[in-house]
Amino acid sequence: GIDSFKSLAMMENNPLVYTDLHLLVGKGNFVATLCRAEWDGEPLAQVDIFRLENGKIMEHWDNSEPVPPKETWVNSGKF
Repeated sequence: GIDSFKSLAMMENNPLVYTDLHLLVGKGNFVATLCRAEWDGEPLAQVDIFRLENGKIMEHWDNSEPVPPKETWVNSGKF
């Protein structure tokens, strides 16, 4: 939810760091992103979905998956 997202985003020494934005799509009052991120240095594929109202984030959902080491990929990986 938005409260969890806000507290994480405002945290000093935030463990979640976004490193690359791979996809950003929006329709109506929804925006979704696919990013490469790190949580305490561990690589992640991070998806965030936002519902906007009057230019402000009103709701937030996310999902993340670990990105395995490149030598274990059987295709081009998460990105």
